[in-house]
Amino acid sequence: MGRIWLLIPGLLTLFMVSFATDTTSVHVFAEQTLHFSEDEPSTYIVAPDSVAEDGRAVFHAVDLPDWKEVEIKAFLKLLPIPKSEWEVEDRYDRAGNICLVQQDGSLLELIRFMTAFGGPTEHEIDLSMYRAVLQETQTFRVFVDTWGRPGWKVDLVLKYKRVDATEAPDWSTGIFFEEAFNQQEMADGVEVTIEIPENLARVAMVYTSTGHCSDGRGADEFISKPNIIKVDDIAVERLHPWRDDCRQYRDRNPYTGKWSNDTWSSDYSRSGWCPGTVVKSIEIDLTDHLTTGTHKVRFIVENMRPEDEDGNYGFWRISANLVGWEEYPELWKN
Repeated sequence: MGRIWLLIPGLLTLFMVSFATDTTSVHVFAEQTLHFSEDEPSTYIVAPDSVAEDGRAVFHAVDLPDWKEVEIKAFLKLLPIPKSEWEVEDRYDRAGNICLVQQDGSLLELIRFMTAFGGPTEHEIDLSMYRAVLQETQTFRVFVDTWGRPGWKVDLVLKYKRVDATEAPDWSTGIFFEEAFNQQEMADGVEVTIEIPENLARVAMVYTSTGHCSDGRGADEFISKPNIIKVDDIAVERLHPWRDDCRQYRDRNPYTGKWSNDTWSSDYSRSGWCPGTVVKSIEIDLTDHLTTGTHKVRFIVENMRPEDEDGNYGFWRISANLVGWEEYPELWKN
């Protein structure tokens, strides 16, 4: 099957479109370099893209297909930048994500990832759940929590495929995004007010939560804490994010440290994540709680590690999106 390469003026976006028009690929980020520099944050971007977080976040707008019945796959590459034949610029595991910028400027997190300890990784992620917003002109944000200059390269391609029918949600929106949920500022949690539209038969929350610590030891990275979600003051979910399968990804982490007791840093179980992987979100059915109209949703993490005399503390990266179906999916009709 032949392909046409198109350069869209102003957006600097590359499309690969099949003649049959049943598949389309959109290159959202083409090996975009992320780095940290307070003085020159825009070193690695091309206008009209914009930058934030001292070069660690880049915003880029693209045109997406306006297809209703569609399967959407994301192909993500996280690439360390060579420093020499034997070294890379940033050899540590770093948190990062791909977000959609909503009309009000808030963020809907599509993908959360953790880079490996200095190794390249590739991931395939099904984003069909967000078909309602992954169309027309959209602005994406890529972020890597690096301190290197340069740090990492991120490559993202979205592949669209027409299908006869899909049970993907008809509505989606991001309601909460916080990358530094901590005891000092959020001991009682954070509450948001949301509006649920009419004619939704089912509503679910896509919840993503990972625990971290500023000094790389103890809570809340290696000791999980209760995550609680309340709707209109009623606790609807209580969970402990945890991953205990990190050892199987050691081969992705060439620069992982080995301790005196013969254990490897990348092997340790963590609060919802492993180095070199994409974070797994949790889908929570809230149909009975999020009926049409206005609601208040509160996010709480109990017993977070407070800031100590050295300034170190535990914190969480949390996002919550809502998705809704106008008709019950077949699985839910039983």
